[in-house]
This record gives sequence, C-alpha cells and structure tokens, in this order.
Amino acid sequence: MDHAAPAGEEPVRLDHLLLTPSGDCDETVLVLDASRSLFTVVADAFPAGLAEDLAALGPAHGDLLSGAELGRLADRHGVDLAAAGLPGKAWTVREARIASGDGLLEALRSATGLHAAAGPDDVPAGLGDAADEVGEEAHERVAAVRDDALRDYLAAFCDPESHALALSLLAMQDAETVDAPVIRWEGAVDQYEVTVRRAHS
Repeated sequence: MDHAAPAGEEPVRLDHLLLTPSGDCDETVLVLDASRSLFTVVADAFPAGLAEDLAALGPAHGDLLSGAELGRLADRHGVDLAAAGLPGKAWTVREARIASGDGLLEALRSATGLHAAAGPDDVPAGLGDAADEVGEEAHERVAAVRDDALRDYLAAFCDPESHALALSLLAMQDAETVDAPVIRWEGAVDQYEVTVRRAHS
C-alpha cells in the first residue's frame, strides 16, 4: 500500500478479491477505498516517532485507525507503510471499505458487484454453482425485478441459507439506526462479511 491509497488519491484494486467466481465478469472485482477503511495498528511495531504518536492517541481510538489517519501520521514521520523492513504485525486491515459513491444505491451496486453494469448485457453471470442452489423464497424477494438476468443475479444475494454469500436477516433488524447495517451478507462459511452500513451524514 503506497502513499496514494491511504491518502484517498487512488483506490486499491486486487484482482484476486472477487465477489463472484473468477472468470465470471471483470466488474465483480471489489475495489477498496483504503482511506476510509479501518486498520488495526500495533504502535510499538513502528519506528520511534510514529510509535509515540500512535500511542498518544489513547483509548478513544484504541488500536483502530482509518487509512487516512494512518497515512497522515506515516507521512509526517516519513514511514513507508509498504516497506519490507516494517513488521507484518504493524498494521492489518480490520474493516475494508468497498469504493463507492455516498448514496445508498451506489453502495448497493458496489456491494453486489453491479457498479459497472449499465444494462442487462453487463449483469455478471452470478455466483457460480451456488446460484443453482438458491431457494424459492430468495427468488420471491426479487420477483418485482423485470429483467431476467438481473433478477436471477440478485436472487443469489437474497438467500439466508446460501453457503456462498448468505443474506443476514438478523443484521437488518435495526437498519434505521445510524451506523447500523442496512444489509449484510456472510460469505464463504463466515470467513468474511459484506455490509452496507447507514453512515453519519
């Protein structure tokens, strides 16, 4: 991660970080906004000056910093966050933010891999073999979607029993409160989560 990523000057594109199976559609690659992602930092793993500044942040921050905050402090002390000599434990990604606009629709399009789709021909092929196992109730949830390809694709995101990307109905119960999840998916047998969250305006 070079200077431009935590500064918010460019997104982080990882070709192996896919929402849908490899080869499906290039638009399903998740693009990360490092500046607004959250990082866990271990202060004493950094060089002295930066370590002192991190430690001085105190319990209000805990060990979590946004990429923008971490990048700003690293720049102040001339520390390259991607330097080979920096211990691997110095910083780790705690909550990666998918790059999107600030509106709810833009966030939902990014979270479901539809951010580059301009029409039916751009809709990704789906969630691979898991799409064939989507329950009837999931299809009913998107029955109002007119386009066949889009309806089938979105149905795969509406199945709470899916082993590929399960819809978390429990996470949606308090969706009206600030910072609460609007919608959440649990992927790859709980190895990761994709969440759209209502943020402060």
